[in-house]
Amino acid sequence: MSSGKNPFEAYDIDPREGTRAITERFRELLEDATSDEERERLRAAWEALTLHPAQRVRAAFGAHPVTGALPLPAATSPRVQCPPMPQASVTPFREDPILFPRKK
Repeated sequence: MSSGKNPFEAYDIDPREGTRAITERFRELLEDATSDEERERLRAAWEALTLHPAQRVRAAFGAHPVTGALPLPAATSPRVQCPPMPQASVTPFREDPILFPRKK
């Protein structure tokens, strides 16, 4: 992880994923590796992300957020309209002790 670039960004890994997904991604990368130096670099990055939780957390916080991963609310979603309030058919009486308590 000393290359300077964030390993989540360098190897196209979602920082929200766990160690199982990280290991799967590194397996894919190792299959495509062409040199021993590249394999060693991948192994070191894999160890840093899976065996050292503090390094994984630091790298995850340093990674840029994944854009477009969360669905946005539809701009054309229909608005819910409430029915109009019913009009009171009876007006309160001045003698109603709850609405108009008597002053003592």
